[in-house]
Amino acid sequence: MILEVRRWKSDALQLVFMAAAIWGVGFARAALGPLQEAMRAGLALSDQQVAWLQGPTVALPMALGAIPLGLLANHYPRARLLALAVAGALTATALSVFATKLPVLFASRSLIGFAIAAVSVAAYSMVADLYQPAQRGRATMIVAIGEVGGAPAAFALGGALLAIGPAASPLALEPWRGALLWMTVLLLPVLLLMLWVREPSRTQVQVRNPSLHEVWHELWAYRRVLGPLMLGRMMMWIADGAVLVWAAPSFARRFQLPPDKIGAIIGAAMLVSGLLGPLLGGPLADLCQRTGGPRRTVTALIGLAVLSVPTALFAIAPDATTAGVLLAVFLTLGYTLGTAALTLGTIVVPGELRGVYLALSVTIGALFFVGVAPLVISSVANALGGEAMVAKALALSCAISSLLGAGILIATRRFFPKECCQ
Repeated sequence: MILEVRRWKSDALQLVFMAAAIWGVGFARAALGPLQEAMRAGLALSDQQVAWLQGPTVALPMALGAIPLGLLANHYPRARLLALAVAGALTATALSVFATKLPVLFASRSLIGFAIAAVSVAAYSMVADLYQPAQRGRATMIVAIGEVGGAPAAFALGGALLAIGPAASPLALEPWRGALLWMTVLLLPVLLLMLWVREPSRTQVQVRNPSLHEVWHELWAYRRVLGPLMLGRMMMWIADGAVLVWAAPSFARRFQLPPDKIGAIIGAAMLVSGLLGPLLGGPLADLCQRTGGPRRTVTALIGLAVLSVPTALFAIAPDATTAGVLLAVFLTLGYTLGTAALTLGTIVVPGELRGVYLALSVTIGALFFVGVAPLVISSVANALGGEAMVAKALALSCAISSLLGAGILIATRRFFPKECCQ
């Protein structure tokens, strides 16, 4: 009994460390969000350049690096990957502080993208080895809270530091650079925590050390469940990725709010949803797994996607308060769906394929959440009439993406097994 309690405490502590790692890279990813308008003015960037900086520049290394990192995670210590990735994110954020040329910013953002891929693959793979399928949803919940918690912390802190202005800027830096420097310092304790991460034993392995050919052959055998799951999540990634980049500019242009007010509203919405979403999604996944297996989980995912459609119109709400509330609900539904869907994937995929499956998730997420989403909004806004149409473009894109995600899962629900996976 004492040994069981000690093991539970040890595993719980490891979850906290992994949550800290994924929080750190998420914080680094979102750090430019609240500073975006000030940085755009300071460096004379266009909306399209910012979209590329916030989107494809981060997405490409995530997409290219995820699968090699997934294969690496199947054979080598994942704890080392976490430490190296957090160190890379810290270095990249510091580099952005002093960047004066767009190529330097591109390089730093690319390094952050690679770090996100490494941490996502390693952390969720380790969670699956620490906990049994019926407990995996709640364990995933803890790490997911860390993942979605980085962005609201970045928006709240960045907006507050930017509002203070030169008084918060050491070394006589521009206010946005000074704010980013303080945000870089916050990543140091996260890096120190990585010294205590341990490597868990691998579980639910059907084939030991499979070859690359065997891995792809086995993944293809699971295409009827992994394909729809990926496509459904892809639609939500587009919506959530669009919010992360364009919510702040849309609030600024539609409601003429100052940076600190925008940071407070969006930061609060992201914080509430970042906590509630995983807290709801983890237990929901475990409940569905115990009572109806994977197919029941898919039914729950469909319901969440449908509920997201009306709240996706937050960007065209009549006032900032209503918009903030709807944004919080929209993100909460998305994070709930994401947590449950991620848990479902680790259940229906055997242990030796998890690294590559998670890598594919990161790759597709990078392409659509980080890469495609920002460009979708800027392109739709241009088609509707220009920069003043960003809010309408955001609302339209988020609603359509949510509806398509629900439709994909409805059409393919029958491919998921009814029985619980052990």
